[in-house]
Amino acid sequence: MKLNVLFVANNIDPLDGGISTFIMNCYKYFDHEKIQIDFVVHTPPPDHIALYFKQHGSNIFYIDPFNIIKYRFFWRKFLKLHSNYNIVHIHSYDPAFLYLGLVKKNKMISIIHSHTTNMPKFNIVDRICKFNQFTSGFYADYFFGCSKQAIEDRFGKNIANSIERSLVIPNGIETQQFKFNGKAREQIRKNLNISNDTILIGQVGRFDYQKNQLFSINVFSCFHEHHADSKLILIGDGKDEQKIRNEINKYKLNDFVIILHRQNNISDYLSAFDMFLFPSTYEGFGIALLEAQCSGLHCFVSKETIVPECDMKCNLLHRISLSDSAEHWSKVLLEFIPRITQDRYIFSNKVKENGYDLADCIKIIENFYFTHTRTY
Repeated sequence: MKLNVLFVANNIDPLDGGISTFIMNCYKYFDHEKIQIDFVVHTPPPDHIALYFKQHGSNIFYIDPFNIIKYRFFWRKFLKLHSNYNIVHIHSYDPAFLYLGLVKKNKMISIIHSHTTNMPKFNIVDRICKFNQFTSGFYADYFFGCSKQAIEDRFGKNIANSIERSLVIPNGIETQQFKFNGKAREQIRKNLNISNDTILIGQVGRFDYQKNQLFSINVFSCFHEHHADSKLILIGDGKDEQKIRNEINKYKLNDFVIILHRQNNISDYLSAFDMFLFPSTYEGFGIALLEAQCSGLHCFVSKETIVPECDMKCNLLHRISLSDSAEHWSKVLLEFIPRITQDRYIFSNKVKENGYDLADCIKIIENFYFTHTRTY
């Protein structure tokens, strides 16, 4: 029996990281002889990504989620024309309550997947997303999350504690890909004219409030005052890029902070780094943090937002409060300079042993799909 599964997502461009990376990883490892994946997305993917999916037999449908009337009409028409799906797996924060009733009416299984925790409620869009999360919990059949906390924050304790309706899906990675690579380290540093003795701190993520790069620059400024032979690399894209550049100018760090837009060889950059900063204001799991530990990097993270599941028990994860000063954060980083490990090759196996190898994580989803599909 071949299952037909519909993924609903904001975006499916893996260079956006986070949820999109997770979706692409799932897609790569699914057994496509047994599972057909199609997509409903809110943002059309780049042409080369769309072509990749279409060449692998997937269909992509686009809908604007901000027009409620058109949104419900789209789903009513869509599910009437495409009634062959066994499972609708939702990765977005859209108003799913508008169509989950139609999904159930068509005898399809519905899954809502929570990929983050402690989502803020600063503006009307944030509040709408929070409302969508809460109300959708009344309609879906099952609930996935990158951690138990991610399920609880989005759907409440009752669902998070329900063995029958909730399931934690580890955000796995390709552990061999992110294994430390000495040659890649040398090449990246050579390309950027950075000596091997320079302490290179890195951060990977969207340029926005969540990833908190403005604070990272403040931390690095303090660090650099005490250790002049140091640089910071920020990799990403996003709406806060100009704010970040302004902050770099403010601290006169233009010669010591490098901004790079999205890269398709992140594992090489991780090998080039000596430390990894991750002071997120909120997170679900943080795949970038898993990748960094896989590469053997000491990771300095906000203790309020990073869930326990992120710790691979390699003595690489160091929690610091966001309420502590940038000076305090920098002192912690300075203390770890002598502990920068040279034997970074061993950590990819440790991540795999903890159950976070991508292939193993995808098997959990596949097994769930086949054991929970309705046979009407």
